This record gives sequence, C-alpha cells and structure tokens, in this order.
Amino acid sequence: MAQTPSEKKADSARDAALRDSYVKAEKKLRENHGEEFNRIRAQILKDDHGITWAPKPTAEEKAAEQLAAILNEFPDLVDKVTPRVDQQGGAS
Repeated sequence: MAQTPSEKKADSARDAALRDSYVKAEKKLRENHGEEFNRIRAQILKDDHGITWAPKPTAEEKAAEQLAAILNEFPDLVDKVTPRVDQQGGAS
C-alpha cells in the first residue's frame, strides 16, 4: 500500500532526526574520546582501504616541533627559554 503524503512527511522528519542525532553523537564521541576515535578511524582506513592516515597535529604539537627545531639549530637559546632555578629553589 502506498504511503500518504503525511506519512511520507513523517518518515522524512524521522529520517532527518535520526541523521541529526547521529551527527551529534559522533561529534560528542570525538570530543570525549578523540584519541580512541582517531585510532579506530586510522585502523579502519588501513584495513578496509589500504590507506595510512594520521590526524593533523594540534597547534601545541606544531609549536613544540617548531621549538625543538629552533633549539636544535640554535642550542645557545636553550638557556634563554629554560627557567633557571636560583640558590633558594625558586624559578627566575
């Protein structure tokens, strides 16, 4: 039996709600369990599609890499960016 227009509209609204809830749930999982989500995603890409993937580094990771490269190139700067501990145990 064919659906009435109101039944089709109800099914369409239900499908839209299901899609919306899926997107929101995926976002919440990624926020709360991002490392695990990315690990699983990378494994699925590798196993199912033969693609090697890693998430982009965070801004903090990029900065740490850049700082390490600068300090490697200019070792004299290490003393300028490393806190010194004075005789009384406090940082200066």
